[in-house]
Order: sequence, then C-alpha cells, then structure tokens
Amino acid sequence: MYRKILDVLTILSTILSLVIIGTGFFTYKYVTSPEFERNFKNKIMGDLEKKMPKVLEEKMPKFTGKSLPL
Repeated sequence: MYRKILDVLTILSTILSLVIIGTGFFTYKYVTSPEFERNFKNKIMGDLEKKMPKVLEEKMPKFTGKSLPL
C-alpha cells in the first residue's frame, strides 16, 4: 500500500520537475530572442512617445533669458 503511494508521488514529482525545467528553458529562449527584444522596445518607446510631449510641456519654461550673462 505504502509502496504504491510512494511510486505515485515519485512519478508526480518527476513530472513536476520536468515541467519546471521545460518551462524555464522555453522562457529563457523566448526572453533572449530578438523578437522579445523588439516587442519590449516597441512597448517602451510607445509609452515614451505618449508621455513625452506632456512632460516637455510641463518642464519647459515659457520664456528664456540670455544664455550667458554679458
């Protein structure tokens, strides 16, 4: 009886370990791929392009003085 329970637990543990290793491998391959890098850069640049005009309008002064005092 206990032997059957231990065998089932061993099989489940082995399957779980293989799934974790496989998931880690495919995640690593996806993260290091050029496609992931391209998608990541596009998302970041898209967010920056949306926020940048608002930031510039708030931070830029309405008028400026002389660049160097004479």
